[in-house]
Amino acid sequence: MYTHKLLFLLLIFSCRFLYAQEHNDSLSKHSNTADAYSSSVSIPTKENKHLAAQITKPTSNTSFVMKSEDSSIVEKFISAYSYITIKNALERSGAYKDIILKTLRDFNLPEELFYLPVIESYYDLNDVSGAGAVGLWQIMAQTGRSLGLKINCWIDERKDPEKSTKAVCLYLKRLYAMFNNDWDLALVAYNRGECKLARDMKFSNASTISELVSRNVIPKETKDCFYRFKAVVTIGNNLEKYGFGDLKYAKPLNYDKYTTNKIIDLKIVAQCAETTIEEIRRLNPGLKTWCTPHGYPNFELKMPYGSKEKFKKNIALVKDLNPSPRFVKHKVARGEYIEEIAAKYKVTPKEIYKDSPTLTKQKRLKAGQVIVIRPNRKIF
Repeated sequence: MYTHKLLFLLLIFSCRFLYAQEHNDSLSKHSNTADAYSSSVSIPTKENKHLAAQITKPTSNTSFVMKSEDSSIVEKFISAYSYITIKNALERSGAYKDIILKTLRDFNLPEELFYLPVIESYYDLNDVSGAGAVGLWQIMAQTGRSLGLKINCWIDERKDPEKSTKAVCLYLKRLYAMFNNDWDLALVAYNRGECKLARDMKFSNASTISELVSRNVIPKETKDCFYRFKAVVTIGNNLEKYGFGDLKYAKPLNYDKYTTNKIIDLKIVAQCAETTIEEIRRLNPGLKTWCTPHGYPNFELKMPYGSKEKFKKNIALVKDLNPSPRFVKHKVARGEYIEEIAAKYKVTPKEIYKDSPTLTKQKRLKAGQVIVIRPNRKIF
């Protein structure tokens, strides 16, 4: 029993080490996050030249057309889908189609992966799973950070269609190489996790998706996601056959980018770009606060297409780029106390009690409670 546990721990450690090492090698040559997302994926060729050949060989002609043994299962999933649900998802996909297809081509990946967000989020940018996965591609925070995405109290790039797609393409390309150039296994690993799938295959002596399914090794959720994807690809390749010939796709995203190292209030951004703050937030869905992210050099701020020049002209005249908001609403986390919150906003507990007089009647703060704070300007 002890030997089995030791072998299991060694397997998990080796998977995590290989994944982390490959990520570090690919990103160490770049000075910032944006540079790390390149269509030419860096591979540790000294250690494994064969792996480098696998991961860089052309894969774009690969198709996910269902195999004969899968056809009856896939057709059942197609029948189970709600017409309205799939129709809405496909129509929403129009906003991101150009971005995603271009990135898939840059990474030399099958274009049918365009349909993966249909089963992950129904192309809802704000979708959050029960496990905490976020965005079109439903990326977990740990995975996102390992791929170079910024995720903190200021920004969550899992919601950025462009950056999240580049990160996922890098991840999928790795999974494809890791699982013997088998897209079926790569897609299962995308849902299951590469180390968990490696463990499943090792202890069941399975080498294909058919063997994994027949031996009842992978969870039902993972198996269903795999066949749901094939079902959506089948629909996407035969839209008229399945009654989706009249789709009204969303207008493609189109924007200018302005690189900045400064913290700028989004209201000022909207004023200088001569648009609305709602439009700025729509184009920058990863932003979580009222301003561009703190501690993010060379941040690419998106604004309506054609507005960059007038924005540059107007912003040059603004003296205070980030005037302090009068109040901030703070949601109390479990275990937080008033002195800790006061230190975070660089104010005193007395000042918080003054702005939230109801707090004086409470013995302790409650998790989930929202309190009003007037932050010290220094934190901005």
